[in-house]
Amino acid sequence: MPPTETAPAGVGHNSSKIMEEIKAEHAIIQRSGKVVQNVINLGKKLIELRDSMELGYGEWGKLLKQLAIPQRTGDRCVFFANNETRLLNALKEKSAKSAKSATVADLTVNKAESMIKEARKKEGKGPPPKTKTLTELVNSYNTCVETLLNRLALVPPEGRSSLVESTIAKLRAPVKQAA
Repeated sequence: MPPTETAPAGVGHNSSKIMEEIKAEHAIIQRSGKVVQNVINLGKKLIELRDSMELGYGEWGKLLKQLAIPQRTGDRCVFFANNETRLLNALKEKSAKSAKSATVADLTVNKAESMIKEARKKEGKGPPPKTKTLTELVNSYNTCVETLLNRLALVPPEGRSSLVESTIAKLRAPVKQAA
């Protein structure tokens, strides 16, 4: 690290060394074409640095900024490092299906990322389900209420009271558990 820069809180001699290695690896990535192995190596170094420091909330982004690495790039590098085995297994599978041997060196970052995501999908570890917007939730709620009221209208008046009470109890149960 140049003498004009100050190290983040909690950075010792070993962390400074790792930070220099990260900067060098990032420079290689910026100059290269097919760089998947370098991205994985950088991700491993970032994980090593992150784990060696006690970073508080928001400090990961500050650390990446000090390393001149955009947050998205740092996050993607960590993603690749955490999924290296998955990628290597996907490459083995691909090589087994064709006469041509595939290696990490043959991949672009985007192709490697799509292979990892496909492997995660096969494992049932795809992206989390899309969260609904507030408008979608309100519309869904209104549809449920309308359906419930229509069904209650079909129940004879003498049985409605107990049905309404049991329905309300069932609706409140998950809310109580969540609280």
